[in-house]
Amino acid sequence: MTNNVDDARLGSGSKSLARISGLLGVTAVIFANITAILTHIDEIRQTLYRLLGINGLLQVHYIYVTLAIVIMVGGYLGISYWIYSIYLSKKSLFYRSSYVCACTVSVLTVVYFSSHFYRPVVLEPLLKTQVAQFANKIFAQQVDDPAKGGFRFSQTGASTDAQAWTTAQSLAAVLVAEADISVHAQSIRNAFSYLERVRIKEPPAYAGWGYQDSSEWGVTEIDSWVAIAYIYSLRSKIVNAIWDRDTVAAVLERLRRDLSIIAAKQHNEGGWGPIYKTSNPRHMRTFSTVMAVWALVEARRSQLAFTKISDQYDQAIKDGAIWLLQVYQTNDRAIGGWWPNPMHKNQIDEFPGLTAQVLYVLSRATKVVPSLGTDPQLQSAYREFLNSAVQGKSSFPDFSRFSVGSNQRVHDSDRYLEGLPLTVEQSTFLWFPWTVALTTELIADPLLTQTDRERAADVQRILLSRSNELVEFVRKDPVLYPTAEALFAIGIYLHSIPVSEATPE
Repeated sequence: MTNNVDDARLGSGSKSLARISGLLGVTAVIFANITAILTHIDEIRQTLYRLLGINGLLQVHYIYVTLAIVIMVGGYLGISYWIYSIYLSKKSLFYRSSYVCACTVSVLTVVYFSSHFYRPVVLEPLLKTQVAQFANKIFAQQVDDPAKGGFRFSQTGASTDAQAWTTAQSLAAVLVAEADISVHAQSIRNAFSYLERVRIKEPPAYAGWGYQDSSEWGVTEIDSWVAIAYIYSLRSKIVNAIWDRDTVAAVLERLRRDLSIIAAKQHNEGGWGPIYKTSNPRHMRTFSTVMAVWALVEARRSQLAFTKISDQYDQAIKDGAIWLLQVYQTNDRAIGGWWPNPMHKNQIDEFPGLTAQVLYVLSRATKVVPSLGTDPQLQSAYREFLNSAVQGKSSFPDFSRFSVGSNQRVHDSDRYLEGLPLTVEQSTFLWFPWTVALTTELIADPLLTQTDRERAADVQRILLSRSNELVEFVRKDPVLYPTAEALFAIGIYLHSIPVSEATPE
């Protein structure tokens, strides 16, 4: 009698446990499916992205999905146990074994397919949001008066003066990123009008744009930024949103004029200095040269610009690229790259930002001068830079840990031009955006080895996962050009992605 009562109690307890298990199992499966739905809500991801950055978002997403799948597995096991207890616990071993095997296969199959309902973190929509924010930030720094139209150098209110250099960089960035071009079309035209008003016209050798509106001589790198901005305004996707048909001809004429001025400044050795051409090779500078080559390359690759200039600057591009390769140096700490003034030997500080920009421009130049693409020096320079980015060097860590704000400036001693009462700007070279731009080029370079392309992709993934650090850096910087260069790099990256990949499922 006692044994029967005990058996009845055990049976009742087992059934209660089964019911609880089944209830918890159903609840867990419902919860897991709700969590899958939540991963499709963009507003949640945007909020997490703003709060945590890409790295934090990816970590939260991984933990969230892992826990949800574990809960889902537990839920299906609970339901399976409930069914087993109610219907199969007293069946023969064959039926029970078959059920267990079928449940195992079914649960694994259902969980596998259910896991695909969790939408992965797609980086591109987040970066597109960032592009819009960067563009709005840039246009917020435009001088309100349409009769002026330039962009302010300072974004802290320290100065309300517009500057040609900042204006040209900002225009190039928003045009590359194609950030609401039709909405900002009039503001873009006002900025170009400002550039035309402050352009130095006389004497011809001094023509172009100076560091300030009151400057008396044009600077090669600023002339080049202006030319690049004009070139990007002629891109097929946006040209009609900015210029009417009659104005395009005038823009092309302005571009032809500016390219002619840039080309005229090239030294016989192949490089450029920041000022007019002189007979002193010690006036040549790396940044001046790379900007001039870049402007000529982009003009050569532009469909509309090509109708105006054809291939007349191909030799200038080739000579400039060869000069850049010739002044590549390796310092005492085995760091290879480019320095602002290549005439100085035994360089000490490293300039990864300048090196990344030079390599980016040279990679663009290989499309115009194909023989550059197989140049052993260029291939070696690519590899050296990527290795430094992944492994780090004695003077800086790998790019997963390298501070976004650790950017080098031109040294005081390099500001002076021998024998002339002129000084050049102390430019700062940002390593993060130019490395993003460079890796975007290298990933698609068929002349690189598969290993080098994969390494470029690895470096790019590291940097894009740190994009929130870039956002924070440009937010705190007192001047506008870091925002422009960051916008430019992200725009270059987004344009490299096929539409099918960039569109979230």
